[in-house]
Amino acid sequence: MLALLSLTATTSLASETNISDAQATDADASQTQAFTPGFTGYIAATYSDDWASDYRDDRNVSFDLKLGYQFTQNFSAGVITGTYYLDTAYCSSHTQDYWCMSPTYLYAKYDNLASFFDDFTTVGVQGRIILPTTQYAQDTHLYFGATGYVPVSFDVNRYINGLSVSLTPAVTKYFNEYKTAGGQNLTEYTLSMTLDTTYQISDKFYFTVSLANSHYITYKGNSTYPTLSHAEELGYQATDNIYIGVGYTNNAQFYNPEHGPNPITGLFDDKDPHFYLTTNYAF
Repeated sequence: MLALLSLTATTSLASETNISDAQATDADASQTQAFTPGFTGYIAATYSDDWASDYRDDRNVSFDLKLGYQFTQNFSAGVITGTYYLDTAYCSSHTQDYWCMSPTYLYAKYDNLASFFDDFTTVGVQGRIILPTTQYAQDTHLYFGATGYVPVSFDVNRYINGLSVSLTPAVTKYFNEYKTAGGQNLTEYTLSMTLDTTYQISDKFYFTVSLANSHYITYKGNSTYPTLSHAEELGYQATDNIYIGVGYTNNAQFYNPEHGPNPITGLFDDKDPHFYLTTNYAF
């Protein structure tokens, strides 16, 4: 289950990174115009397949919706939700449903909170409330979760034209009714660090690489299933609003980074690879 959640998060992160980059490009192009508050968001569809013909066969289609309101040039808030269809598995062992709800987030973010080193480094803040809309959240009696992000972007574009780099540490706290479920210790905290790089190849084409290191801490204080995940995506900005991307994502879990197996060797093996096609309409 953690592998699936990590995979889904990585794929979504790569897509949302490209959406944000495209919107940022549009904002830069029109920054001389007067700002007008208004609604913003996107509708996205993604097909993912590992192309395995054995027990690992895993295909799914997901639909995501983000609807927010841009109050100022830097502050926005809204909701992110979605659904996905599993072709070869159920949403959980407690149901026989193939259509599953994705996590629902209430978010608020403030960009450009502070700048350093002659505006080379820019820091923002973002918070999310996780609502228990997934079957897994209901199975584990989740009340809600809360995540804090501190995205740090670096203006490397001044040295390499078309390149953007950001680093985002995040902490998630879960609030469950019980500390265990089905004999398993539940996760209380998730700590993650994500590196996103996007290179604008031309006016229409982008290449994005996302790397994430996630650690899960149970209510008993034990660290379980540290995970490294990555996604690479080639995107095409068909119009001002429509984006199409193809990508590859994989992840590797390791029990003890110091004494366990080397997670790097598992990032590109044939255990959990997924190829995906995504498209979105941003507004």
